[in-house]
Amino acid sequence: MGGNTDYGILGLREDLLSSATDQTLCIHRPANYVDIKGTMSPSTLGFYANNNYGGYLRWGNLYANIQNLNTILANIDAVKVTTIDEQALKDRLKGETYFVRAYMYAQLLFAHGGVVLLKDPFKLGQEYASIKRSSIADTKDFILDDIAQAIPL
Repeated sequence: MGGNTDYGILGLREDLLSSATDQTLCIHRPANYVDIKGTMSPSTLGFYANNNYGGYLRWGNLYANIQNLNTILANIDAVKVTTIDEQALKDRLKGETYFVRAYMYAQLLFAHGGVVLLKDPFKLGQEYASIKRSSIADTKDFILDDIAQAIPL
């Protein structure tokens, strides 16, 4: 699956992962939640299905978002500012970018455990074979580091 799709806004559509439990309930698909009703099976995955009414934890969409966020972080310091207000906006956008990347990785952590951690955007032709999956602890630390960078901005 390449890029972000209409089905994967922030990788999760409009529902949060808590909607797969009894914590929250999306009003648009309550009958689809076979996990809550206890009727989930390999052919009826409900919230976790890879279709228009499921597939909320879309690895490809989350990583497409991370690629975009990494591109912002790789280039934002080069943006010239001439006023205090422009600097404040630049700082806020950088902080928001760190926060959203932490959110993307948190969704990946909740669904998949330790994942591939990327701080820099991939470039065309870059070799992917040497990239390894990180541990759960390293993934958590990466998320907390992004949040720590976002807070002062």
